[in-house]
Amino acid sequence: MKKSIWLFSVLLIPFILLPLVSCSPAVSAAPTSAPTQEPVQTAAPTVTLTPSPEPTPTLNPIEQKEAEVNQEIQDFLNAVGIYQDYKMDLGAFKFPDGKAITADLGIISDQLDIQGCLIDYIEKDDYIFLVTGFENKDKGRFVTVLAIARYFYEGRDSLFGFTEGPSTTDCHTIVEENYSHEVMLFYLNKLKGKVCGFYMTLNKTSEREFKSYGLDFDWVPRYVEEANNSTEFAKRLLNTVATNDFKSMDPRYVGIWKESIGKEPMVGLNRIDYESLSGLVVPFIQHQLRCKNFSSD
Repeated sequence: MKKSIWLFSVLLIPFILLPLVSCSPAVSAAPTSAPTQEPVQTAAPTVTLTPSPEPTPTLNPIEQKEAEVNQEIQDFLNAVGIYQDYKMDLGAFKFPDGKAITADLGIISDQLDIQGCLIDYIEKDDYIFLVTGFENKDKGRFVTVLAIARYFYEGRDSLFGFTEGPSTTDCHTIVEENYSHEVMLFYLNKLKGKVCGFYMTLNKTSEREFKSYGLDFDWVPRYVEEANNSTEFAKRLLNTVATNDFKSMDPRYVGIWKESIGKEPMVGLNRIDYESLSGLVVPFIQHQLRCKNFSSD
């Protein structure tokens, strides 16, 4: 009997274990992960930097004036715009005998007056520098500088004047009761770009000569020294400009004329440097400026 019970128990064990196995939690296989996708590296767009325009340098008033004058010099040398030959001809003076002359910008009288084109002027220190265009003996144009001493004329109407007329003898003086620096600039502005007549200081002077005319001012010694130094350059200019076929001279000027012939001709300027004007020795304008017609264009 015990044997039967043992056998029965052995046979029963599989049936007991089977449900237990069936009820155990199912172990599922871990899912296979999808391959990780690396982020695509997109190249950054190329940025083209547009450089900011360089700021235009601002010129101060002196630099602006210098630039304007230098442009006018080039225009005169190239005979363009208001400096064309026919316009210079229209402004040219006549000889004292009435004979019309072309615009050879040079000697216009037997007293060695000269004509040239007043391109512009520059004020510096105690002077007004006249940037002036002439023609040489070969009819080539050149530019040089003349000077008016401000201390010579300011407030003294008897020492400087402007004359108007077709020739050096057929002209009249423009008189201002209150002569001043402002009046000087007023007329110079009218003359810019026009043919003008200039009478330079050609003879050396002295303080005694000034006093003989009742001119005993504190500026006289300075003017005498500077004007006397300028005569050398005035004679050089006479030997550079066109002669307009002048063959005879006023007897008082024959000696100056002959002396000028031996002088070294002046070298023309292509540009003006404002700072270099200080201490520059140039021909002095003695006492007046002439123009054929102040009101004409």
